[in-house]
Amino acid sequence: MSERADMLSFTEHIRNVCFLAHVDHGKTTLSDSLISSVGIISERLSGKLRYLDNRDDEQRRMITIKSSSISLIYSPNNPTVRTGSAKALNDSPCIINLVDCPGHVDFSVEVSTAARLCDGALLIVDAVEGICPQTKAVLRQAWRESVRTALVLNKIDKLILDLNMTPVEAYQRLRDLVDQVNALMFQMYNEYLNVDADEEGIKVDVSAKKWFFCPSEGNVVFCSALHRWCINLPEFAEHIVHKLNVPPAKSGGILKALWSDLYYCPRSKTLKPCHGREKPFFVQFVLEQVWKVYDAIMTNWSPADIEKCVRYSGATLSARQSRLLESSATPAAEEREELLTTVMGSWISIPSGIVRMIVDCLHNPVQAAKKRLKRICPAVLDYPAYEEVISCKPTAPTVVHVAKFLGCDLNIMRLTGDVLHGDELAEEFVAFARIFSGCLKVGSELYICAARRPAAGCGFADDIHSDVRQRTVCVKRIMICMGADLLDVDTGWPGNIVALHLSQPGSSPGDAASPHASDAGRRDNMDHVKEVMAWILSLGDPHRQKVKNLGDEFDNRSRFTRQGNLCSVDRHLTLSSDPSFPGFPPLNLEFNNPIIRVSVEPQNVKHTQEFLMGLAYLYISDPAIELDVLKTGEYVLACCGEIHLERCVNDLANLYAKVPITVSKPRVSVREGVVNLPPTDTSAVAYSKALSKMVNFPPWQNNSNAAEEQPAEPDPTVDHKLVTPIKGLPGTYITAAALKLGTEYAVTPSGDTVLLVRTVQMPQQVLDYVENNNNDIKRAIYGGEPPPQFATGALEQRMSCYLEKLENDIVATWRSSTVQRGATLDVGHLWAISTNRGSRTMLFYNDNNGLKVLAAPATAGDEAAAPSSTDRQKLVRPPPMEWRFRDTYQPEKISTIEWSKAISAVMSGFEVASQFGPCTEEPLRGVAFVIEGMYTISTPCPDASPERSLYKARKPTSPAQREDASEETTRNDVLSKLLHKREFQGDAKDTQSEPASDAEEDEGEGYMRIGSHVKLVTNEHTTFESGADDIQDTLSQFSDVLTFQSSRRSGSGVSTAGNIISTMRNICRKAIMQRGRPRIYEVMLRLELQCDQGVLGKMYSVLQKRRTQIVAENVRNCTNTFVIEGLIPASESFGLAQDLRSKASGGVVFHLQFSHWEMNPDDPFPEVSMTDEEFEDAGFNMARMLQSNVPRKIINYIRKMKGLITEEKVVASAEKQRTLSTKK
Repeated sequence: MSERADMLSFTEHIRNVCFLAHVDHGKTTLSDSLISSVGIISERLSGKLRYLDNRDDEQRRMITIKSSSISLIYSPNNPTVRTGSAKALNDSPCIINLVDCPGHVDFSVEVSTAARLCDGALLIVDAVEGICPQTKAVLRQAWRESVRTALVLNKIDKLILDLNMTPVEAYQRLRDLVDQVNALMFQMYNEYLNVDADEEGIKVDVSAKKWFFCPSEGNVVFCSALHRWCINLPEFAEHIVHKLNVPPAKSGGILKALWSDLYYCPRSKTLKPCHGREKPFFVQFVLEQVWKVYDAIMTNWSPADIEKCVRYSGATLSARQSRLLESSATPAAEEREELLTTVMGSWISIPSGIVRMIVDCLHNPVQAAKKRLKRICPAVLDYPAYEEVISCKPTAPTVVHVAKFLGCDLNIMRLTGDVLHGDELAEEFVAFARIFSGCLKVGSELYICAARRPAAGCGFADDIHSDVRQRTVCVKRIMICMGADLLDVDTGWPGNIVALHLSQPGSSPGDAASPHASDAGRRDNMDHVKEVMAWILSLGDPHRQKVKNLGDEFDNRSRFTRQGNLCSVDRHLTLSSDPSFPGFPPLNLEFNNPIIRVSVEPQNVKHTQEFLMGLAYLYISDPAIELDVLKTGEYVLACCGEIHLERCVNDLANLYAKVPITVSKPRVSVREGVVNLPPTDTSAVAYSKALSKMVNFPPWQNNSNAAEEQPAEPDPTVDHKLVTPIKGLPGTYITAAALKLGTEYAVTPSGDTVLLVRTVQMPQQVLDYVENNNNDIKRAIYGGEPPPQFATGALEQRMSCYLEKLENDIVATWRSSTVQRGATLDVGHLWAISTNRGSRTMLFYNDNNGLKVLAAPATAGDEAAAPSSTDRQKLVRPPPMEWRFRDTYQPEKISTIEWSKAISAVMSGFEVASQFGPCTEEPLRGVAFVIEGMYTISTPCPDASPERSLYKARKPTSPAQREDASEETTRNDVLSKLLHKREFQGDAKDTQSEPASDAEEDEGEGYMRIGSHVKLVTNEHTTFESGADDIQDTLSQFSDVLTFQSSRRSGSGVSTAGNIISTMRNICRKAIMQRGRPRIYEVMLRLELQCDQGVLGKMYSVLQKRRTQIVAENVRNCTNTFVIEGLIPASESFGLAQDLRSKASGGVVFHLQFSHWEMNPDDPFPEVSMTDEEFEDAGFNMARMLQSNVPRKIINYIRKMKGLITEEKVVASAEKQRTLSTKK
């Protein structure tokens, strides 16, 4: 232990390495081999014990579920480390912090946490199965975290024993695998370079040689973790040089020739190119030697050849193994395999090759900090002590990043598994963290560093400050992980991966072994858990306090500002001794998709407190889950797959809550969208109404009792063939052209603002662009940080450049996908983007093309000059609003301040409508909202009577109101002069303004102003209404960019933010729920299935019943195994494993991974597009039509699960009916 504590201070001798691979490719077996080499476990148990799988379900399933860490010390004096490795270590000891990661797709978040904490990674690939879906995913995760990767081709023994390949065939297979992995690296390398070719900063740290794999460079090894041997070409080349007596000056040529198309000619003792049947140099001197050992021991038992191998390798045989060589009988397979492991492990052992590759090819913390920190956290470049931080000196500011929290029992110093043993408790948590710089001591107080606050929106949104003082934590204990065991250390040195016990500041660290210290730590953890419980309860409270949203995912997993010093809601923390240090952005959870949701509740209501406590524990321990509370009070648990769901439910019931719980049937996440329809020929029938009166639209809304709207008496002064009056706002009209495009309108209840909105299906190329750049967009619009490639200049300048580039790229992509020409698009100018909670929507402004207002009379105050009923009045278009995409997230002009109040409310309504669709309350995807018109007047008429002028200002009655009106008029005058806008002359009796010119008098009467305020009320003029609770719940979801607080007194007579938000939300929902337009996006999973030829037909029958799209079918080389690739909807994947294995009698292996979102082409409401004549058709059966409608079934199921109104008819008070026969 003392040696280990001393080694922790040598940062240059530390290697932080994680094992990445597809499931069952040999990660844990390889880690067992390394652990056994330092004497922690026996070599005989290596590969069988699975030391780092410390959970019972991991041992039972034979897969890794939770990532585990262990510190291994290798020194030149270690007998398992050969001379070549000692030279690579420069005769100095080395400590390797090894993190074994899961390979199953359901636990991808564990890979993200490990990649954030480590500087290097070993990508392990099965030589038989090759590149699998999860192999690509983990490699991309390592790339995103700028982790240097080395390649391990494992299970070479299967090429010999299972596939019976010759050395030449195996050589071709290995070359193909290396080329395939390099192809993946080349693809990511090109994506990295092509982000912005003009940025010089992106080319500084780019070298093609260091990112690609080549065995002669030492970053590729060939091994068999089961038999504990490894081939490292630099080490093997030293043996060849010694055997062939090659001069030292030419030894480099031997290493390069080992992985080339050269062969060794014994006659001339030279290397020559291969032309025909010649065996490559690698086959002659490497593979053939390995094949001979396997042939002598495993295939054709030959004691004589085995003795030669034993003498050459220097292996020490046990007495039992020596007796095997003396016997003429062939031993059992287990005995021969054990002998093979002894011989091969002594000749080319795994520690010798793996450790040398780790030391030579992977960076130490000092080297990695100079390259990784600026990519992980671009804001660190502006930090004054940046050079000190990347130097990893103990005197630098302390920087610690917490990737996740681990459940433990500090009394026995052990991490908890899925089953508690003896007196073990699961009530404490330690932070799994990495010390990036500085020296950490027990008792140190660190600041919780928040991610840089966004510059976006701060100019026009009032921030909510609930915690002015920056929070701090106290480091109570510092430990290192040894699998499931924890070891105390006094000091945490830079570059190490540690486990920290954090507490509130002011609490004494005390003696770690004392029971009082343990009780105090348990109390601190209970405070954190109770805080999480309070947050969980607040999810279902519509009147909860607004919270700040600062995370990368920008949903309920993000950081929330709360009262208190340490909040365990923050599952990813950045701690520093300097409060000004910028916090690291949260983990990249691109491959973590919680698509399966269930409702959980205790079976007995008296266990509610224990249930909530367990739910809080589960939330802290698992960064992959999502929690939500429905309006019905149900607690919804979102997981990443069936195995992840099963593990979470078991942990909740048996480990944390310890009470019986009830779990609902799983449901998958969906997204709502729209499709474009050709313009209608007539505007007589509204898009939001069904063609037949026998149909309710939406189906869960009863329209039979709805009163028919009486058409208003037409105004003879306007041409109603071209325009239609807007109900609730006299003097405003919507054009017939806008109605034909499906434009919907809504008026605020105060009657002073009208919004015209239509929906457009986003082109697939634009949707793909947003999806591919989702992380950068989120970081910019919600986090206020530009992408890493924008690394030069001030923050505001970088943000401005990125927002401009983002807008230009979207416009160019939209134009190219729709073949449009001209300066502007047919949807207008981009205003905002929503990517929160999985939504993918945009907001455009189309210069008021669909809105017309009455022109003002010739004289502003002359009411006698009003036109007669026979005269046609002049309709004009209101002036367009000069608002840019950049103004939404980075306002610069003074002129935008006045508009920002109302526009920010519109943006908030757009955000809420994007996150909660009208069909299932799920996020929207691929929808573009176009504001065709937005018109706001200063003071509407109270009674809205036609006899009274619409634009006439209300006369102030009190001195306070007159003072406000005067200030309002002065501010509007200044702004109108700044904007060079036309002024609408008001009533001279009520306002003091300059006389308008003749040209200005034509526009109307009164000031046009954006940004009025009234009290919060609901919108009563739209189809989809929302109550006060809905609005309060909506307001609590806003991000800081769109946060808006009214600064005016309620009841001022004009619209407040809540009024406009509610109207915008409802009109967006109404624009989506139009006849024939709603669609549902389903999650598509990528399926890879392996089976024998005999059960191939049965596999296809199972897949076809589940709407599976077969993409490819191949036969694996040298086998009769078929590999089927396809796409299956996530809703059809439940129970797939049981069906496949029952049909194939267990002889099938399959893998499911998230692929993409795909729109279901079927209309969920086909009946609303049918006429009365079609319903009266004798052969029509509506029930049969809806029975095969998959989107309709999904919508009804989700609405029922969420407690929403459905079309299902339930008899409230049924009475027993008697037939006529019973009455006799």
